[in-house]
Amino acid sequence: MPLKILASIVLAANLILANRSVCAEEFALRFESSPPSERLRPQGEPATLALTVTALDGQPVAEGWVAVRLDAPPPNWLFSTDFPVVEGSRLLEMRVPLINGKAEWRQVFPIRGDYRLAAEFAGTAGAKIDKVFSFHVYEKDPKWLVLGGFALGLFITGVIAGRVFSAPRDGAGRKLGLWLFFILTWSAAVGESAWAQEDHKRNYISKIDVAPATVGSPARIHWWLHPAGVNGKSSAKLTFSITHLEKNKLVFSLEKIPVAGEFALDYHFTDGTDHRVITVAVTEDGATVRQEETVSVTAVAPSLRTKLPPLFLFLTVIAVGLFAGRWSRRAAGSKLRSAEGRRSQA
Repeated sequence: MPLKILASIVLAANLILANRSVCAEEFALRFESSPPSERLRPQGEPATLALTVTALDGQPVAEGWVAVRLDAPPPNWLFSTDFPVVEGSRLLEMRVPLINGKAEWRQVFPIRGDYRLAAEFAGTAGAKIDKVFSFHVYEKDPKWLVLGGFALGLFITGVIAGRVFSAPRDGAGRKLGLWLFFILTWSAAVGESAWAQEDHKRNYISKIDVAPATVGSPARIHWWLHPAGVNGKSSAKLTFSITHLEKNKLVFSLEKIPVAGEFALDYHFTDGTDHRVITVAVTEDGATVRQEETVSVTAVAPSLRTKLPPLFLFLTVIAVGLFAGRWSRRAAGSKLRSAEGRRSQA
């Protein structure tokens, strides 16, 4: 009897695993971006990201949901990004319905590096498939040119300072050397890089609730819609957007997704300034309900660990320049003394 029970358990487990495998093989999950990933740049124009779920015959699935999780690139050991606190954090987590087999949204990428996008499809018949995508966002070319120019400037200044420090030690030379020392030190330091108000329109009430937002972690945003004086929820097509007010720039948006009266997501506000969340819902009876909420984001100073590596690099560039300047000054002095010795002997 125990052997029969054990065999039955093993058989049931194999059937479950086989069923899950068949379900996964019945669908294909694909990710694409516009523009392509090799043209994506941090703090550029919003990119359109899309997850497409198709059957084996290539036809888009009729119904289902996709859970999305987007993680920022991990920290860099030498040069931090423009937003060091964002590195390695969760940027986005949401669950959106498929429209013609596709989930699509627009988003601005805050920093350069390798992003990780985890997606999980859940169909109406219990079918599931999950996949992890990785893509790289390259830094803007002008930033590397600025960095190279800054490092070259530090090196040239170090060479000049090295020659000055190697000059005869008169009062003027010492004063100039001190001034250059303070300038170099300063240059290296500089080079490190609730409830919303109710909106009654055609007997509908829309509300937005945003949790306290702090750079470094995502904040919960919850929106819902219901008829005035009624406890139930209303189905609608929702357009959801987040705008950076200081730059007057769209940083995230979803267009006309079907919702059953409410929608929620975790979104990481990566810049410590004011943002505006705007929702526009079109109900089944044609009513348009618009709601907005201003979000004040708390900034967080980067850690000392992110400041030390670039500061050490810039100081090293200055030190190499100082050594080169002293060496060139001493080499020139040795040649001059040798020439004077030969003239005296003659």
